[in-house]
Parts: sequence; C-alpha cells; structure tokens
Amino acid sequence: MAGVGTLLLTPLELDAQSHGAARMILSTGGPQTAAISFYRTSGYADIAAFGRYLDSADAVHLGKVLGLGPAQSMS
Repeated sequence: MAGVGTLLLTPLELDAQSHGAARMILSTGGPQTAAISFYRTSGYADIAAFGRYLDSADAVHLGKVLGLGPAQSMS
C-alpha cells in the first residue's frame, strides 16, 4: 500500500503532466532528510539551484521528468 506522501504526490504529478508540464522541480531544506529521501525514492534527482533559495547553503533542489519512473529521473 502506498504511503500518504505518494498518495499526494502522484496525483499532483499526473495533473501537472495532463496540463502540459514536462517536469516537476522543487526545493526543500537540507535538514528535511525524510522529505529528501522520499523525493529521491519518487524519482527526483539533484538539479541546479534556482529561485528564492538559489544562494542558500541549506537548500536542496530536485527535479523529475514527468512520465518517467524512479530509475529514469532527470540529472
């Protein structure tokens, strides 16, 4: 059975893809180790820093090409 995070994330990714999005990007804080592990297990990989937390040493920036499984995330 899927966990709550997966039950929330999967429909968001599918909705974004159905509206023409090719990828999802996000940022979270380095201390959020459970979140980072969840996103990486869900197919997200490290990407170049962006946005408001561009210069934050604590920020972790992740992205995923939509429609690809966890083993085929973007680099």
